[in-house]
Amino acid sequence: IQQRIMALENNISSGNMRLDSQLFSRFLAAEHLLHKDFVSALEKIDPLEVINDHVIHPGTRGWILDRVSRWLTKSKTKMFFLCGKQGSGKTALASAICKLHNHDVVARHFFSVNQGSALHNQTAGMIISIARDLCHVLPEYLNFLDDNVTKEDIESKAEKSWEAAYDMLLKKPLQSLYGTGKSASPSAKRKLIIIDSLDEATFLEWTNLKQLFERFLRDISPSVCIFATVRTKHSGAFNIEDDDFIDVLQFENRAWQSRHIKDVEIYLSSSVGAILSGEDERGTPQHAKVDHKTLQNTMDELLKCSAGRFDYAITLMESFAAEMAAGGQFLGSVKKAMMPMKQSHGEECESKISNFASPYRAYRDKEGHGGEYLKRYSTVYS
Repeated sequence: IQQRIMALENNISSGNMRLDSQLFSRFLAAEHLLHKDFVSALEKIDPLEVINDHVIHPGTRGWILDRVSRWLTKSKTKMFFLCGKQGSGKTALASAICKLHNHDVVARHFFSVNQGSALHNQTAGMIISIARDLCHVLPEYLNFLDDNVTKEDIESKAEKSWEAAYDMLLKKPLQSLYGTGKSASPSAKRKLIIIDSLDEATFLEWTNLKQLFERFLRDISPSVCIFATVRTKHSGAFNIEDDDFIDVLQFENRAWQSRHIKDVEIYLSSSVGAILSGEDERGTPQHAKVDHKTLQNTMDELLKCSAGRFDYAITLMESFAAEMAAGGQFLGSVKKAMMPMKQSHGEECESKISNFASPYRAYRDKEGHGGEYLKRYSTVYS
């Protein structure tokens, strides 16, 4: 729409003046409505900063993104829960989905214990935040609220009661616009709502969030669906009995270990390449750049970033160690990634790879998790 508006501003018609004028009229109408009081009363926190700060390493996590894409485009289940330990990359994946499916995502809400707004971490605040995004993305939703909701309704009812917020801002408009049950259009394009870090909502709100999801599954058309993330240890608080309408992927499930191993291998190989080459490559995480000289610090940071908290890292590294012992894939991948450098730097590159591999092998063989063993092998790269 923005591209077509710009074309109109530059006097470049699409060839159909009637459609152009209708589009321009809708655009102006939406811009007018977005300045109304009821829109200003909705939650104002913009999640773009969170989305831009959390990225997945190139070449990794593709298997999860593919799974979510298939769910979004081919499934009729209304919710997808991603469960994982702290630091395992849930927020980064939610951010990646916002970018990858930017034409499908209609609302985003990132819970955060660091968020200054008390309302933001409550169920009512989440609903109000989602409503604000819907106003900016769906003109039909904006028009419905303009006809049925006032600023006073939001401040006196929606902010005080999540049930009132749900009925006013989700149930009534979404049912009216997209139907429910048998009245819902079977071919309607899916609209995706992203909700990240459910467990960072106010603890007293967890029961309310579960009840909201149960109502959402019962009331809302499958054309509107939710992708949500939650820490594994708290996921039980949001369990919903009727799992026919829900997909769940749990990071720690052994079925995914080989995929995690491949992701860690890609991450380590590319990061080692940046460290050894001294190149400040675009997209290379700060802790993998050459200005962090000590190998042990780099190793610790790599493990934290690629596998989350240390208990999660140990689970993956044990499986990783077995995989490497069987086929030596890690060293092979490092050598393959280093081939262009090896051609230009000769044996010096091979020596640096070996220096890296020895303490790494000790690390994964669990010969000194406290770090003392690694200290004897710490190397400062010039």
